[in-house]
Amino acid sequence: MSDIRVDQAELARFFTDLFVAKGMTADGAATVAEVLVWANLRAVDSHGAMRIQSYLDQIRKGEFDPKAEPKLRPLMPATFVLDCAKAAGPVSMLAAAQHAIDIADKYGVGVGIVSDAAHTGAIGRYAH
Repeated sequence: MSDIRVDQAELARFFTDLFVAKGMTADGAATVAEVLVWANLRAVDSHGAMRIQSYLDQIRKGEFDPKAEPKLRPLMPATFVLDCAKAAGPVSMLAAAQHAIDIADKYGVGVGIVSDAAHTGAIGRYAH
């Protein structure tokens, strides 16, 4: 059996189109696609392309809402909760990471809790 090779940009476009067809915004779908491709490029295949079927199953079962938008709820000046309502995990995690960075720039630390997100994907991507 020979290896099948797909250009990473083509793969990301395919994944994006797939999630847009399931109701995600183009930006949200592109974020999920980028995180999946990122995992494959680092040989973390368990959190790359092979997750597609699982994500589609989660959408079908209502465990992942492709139309959900995470909502930010500040707690104290340097802390927050991101209520995700079953939104895409990669979209939620990147939003939380960016918000934590933004408040850390102001207060020296930013601490957040991500609540009720769908599968987050390759967790190393958010620290990266």
